[in-house]
Parts: sequence; C-alpha cells; structure tokens
Amino acid sequence: MEPRFLVFCQEYSPLFCLRTRSVFLQAQQYLAGLIQARRRNVQRMAEVVPGSDAQVLHHFLAHSPWDARAVMDQVARDVDALLGGDQDSCLVLYETCFPKNGRKSVGVARQWMGLQGKTDNCQVAVFAALARGRRVSLIDTELYHSARMG
Repeated sequence: MEPRFLVFCQEYSPLFCLRTRSVFLQAQQYLAGLIQARRRNVQRMAEVVPGSDAQVLHHFLAHSPWDARAVMDQVARDVDALLGGDQDSCLVLYETCFPKNGRKSVGVARQWMGLQGKTDNCQVAVFAALARGRRVSLIDTELYHSARMG
C-alpha cells in the first residue's frame, strides 16, 4: 500500500483500541480492501489484501465493539479542519434510496422512492458532506426506514 495511506490510517489507530486489544490492523485491512478489491465484500478483500482473512474481517465488521460514531466524528473534525471555515465552504445534505429485493438488508421496507416516483422495497439514506470548491468529503450518513420516519 501507498505509505501516505498507511500514515493516514495510523492517525485513527487510537479509535480502534478496545479494553483488551486493538482491532486497528483489521480496520486498516478493511480500508485497503475497499480501495483494492474490485468487488467489495470481505471474501474479495481478503484475496487482494496481504495478510488479511475473510473471517477476521467479517468479525471486525459484524461483532467488534469499536465505536463507529467516534470514528465518523473524528473524520468530520478532520474534514472540517481541511475544508471548513472558508467563505466557499458548504454543507451538502443528500437523501437517496437504494431499491432492494427481499427484506434482509438493514432498513429495507416498502417506502417512498423519490427518484423512482413510487413506493417499493428500498433503503433510504441521508448523506452529509462538507465541500469547498471542487473538494468534497463525506462527514456523516444515516440509514432510515419507514418506522423511524413516521
């Protein structure tokens, strides 16, 4: 991996320290997999990231008690330091939906799909990004479903 990427990741390592151990290596492998794997699932990521294991990556995502909110909050602070506070800075909020078949994905329900102009099975998400000029970065996201929106 690119040395700059590894240095960047290292700045977030304290956020992946649990009471008895660190899951930072798994977090770094997951991020590397997102960048390197053509298909972004843990099996494909483990195939392209040296030293990683699909079962370990899956456990990291599904069961490890690291605090995702703390990570996203730190990302937002870092992005604000880079892009915020300028006359040209702006917050961009965007709601979109993802059509889904079945009901196994989180937040799937029959709900309004604005872009498609109909009610159907989908996930609805709201994204927040901070932008300045041509530079933009995601700073938060939330999945919603009809029970929470009522």
